[in-house]
Amino acid sequence: MESLIVTAIFAIASGVAFIAYHHPREFAKIEIPILAATLFFWFIGLAWFFGAQIAFSEVGPYIETGRYEAAKRAVSDIQPNFWALIVVPNAIIIYLRILILWVSRLKNKGEKTE
Repeated sequence: MESLIVTAIFAIASGVAFIAYHHPREFAKIEIPILAATLFFWFIGLAWFFGAQIAFSEVGPYIETGRYEAAKRAVSDIQPNFWALIVVPNAIIIYLRILILWVSRLKNKGEKTE
């Protein structure tokens, strides 16, 4: 499953780079919605992560002593990976920023040579 996800990520990244290079105007149109969607899902993920933690801390005192560890594992199983919540959105944002700089540099280079 992980190899499928990694392959899909590289395919999407390649497709976005292709659009940025060959169709810079169209890329400029989709760049802001991609950033907005990334930030939206990032905030949803963070809300989910911290919501589960806060909910468990509120309910924790009412859980029987023998079942506390099992409940804690169950909460950690439903929480998204915190490091993935930090790394993935930032990687997407940095990648899009690099593409924007790359496309603008190529565009400026092309205007100077014409």
